[in-house]
Amino acid sequence: MTLLIIFILILGFVGLIGNQTSGLKRMNEMQRSLDEINQKLREMNNKK
Repeated sequence: MTLLIIFILILGFVGLIGNQTSGLKRMNEMQRSLDEINQKLREMNNKK
Protein backbone atom coordinates (compact mmCIF):
# COMPACT_ATOMS: atom_id res chain seq x y z
CA MET A 1 0.00 0.00 0.00
CA THR A 2 2.80 2.39 0.90
CA LEU A 3 4.58 1.58 -2.35
CA LEU A 4 1.42 2.48 -4.29
CA ILE A 5 1.15 5.86 -2.55
CA ILE A 6 4.82 6.62 -3.23
CA PHE A 7 4.36 5.64 -6.88
CA ILE A 8 1.33 7.92 -7.22
CA LEU A 9 3.21 10.81 -5.61
CA ILE A 10 6.16 10.35 -7.98
CA LEU A 11 3.82 10.31 -10.98
CA GLY A 12 2.16 13.47 -9.69
CA PHE A 13 5.48 15.28 -9.37
CA VAL A 14 6.55 14.17 -12.85
CA GLY A 15 3.26 15.46 -14.26
CA LEU A 16 3.64 18.75 -12.43
CA ILE A 17 7.17 19.27 -13.75
CA GLY A 18 6.02 18.37 -17.27
CA ASN A 19 3.20 20.92 -17.14
CA GLN A 20 5.56 23.61 -15.87
CA THR A 21 8.03 22.89 -18.67
CA SER A 22 5.26 22.99 -21.27
CA GLY A 23 3.97 26.30 -19.93
CA LEU A 24 7.46 27.78 -19.95
CA LYS A 25 7.95 26.80 -23.59
CA ARG A 26 4.64 28.44 -24.52
CA MET A 27 5.58 31.61 -22.67
CA ASN A 28 8.97 31.73 -24.44
CA GLU A 29 7.24 31.38 -27.82
CA MET A 30 4.82 34.15 -26.93
CA GLN A 31 7.69 36.40 -25.78
CA ARG A 32 9.51 35.76 -29.07
CA SER A 33 6.39 36.72 -31.04
CA LEU A 34 5.95 39.90 -29.01
CA ASP A 35 9.60 40.80 -29.56
CA GLU A 36 9.16 40.37 -33.32
CA ILE A 37 6.03 42.57 -33.33
CA ASN A 38 7.83 45.19 -31.26
CA GLN A 39 10.78 45.18 -33.67
CA LYS A 40 8.47 45.60 -36.68
CA LEU A 41 6.69 48.50 -35.00
CA ARG A 42 10.03 50.18 -34.29
CA GLU A 43 11.06 49.76 -37.93
CA MET A 44 7.76 51.27 -39.09
CA ASN A 45 8.21 54.27 -36.74
CA ASN A 46 11.78 54.84 -37.93
CA LYS A 47 10.68 54.96 -41.60
CA LYS A 48 8.39 57.94 -40.98
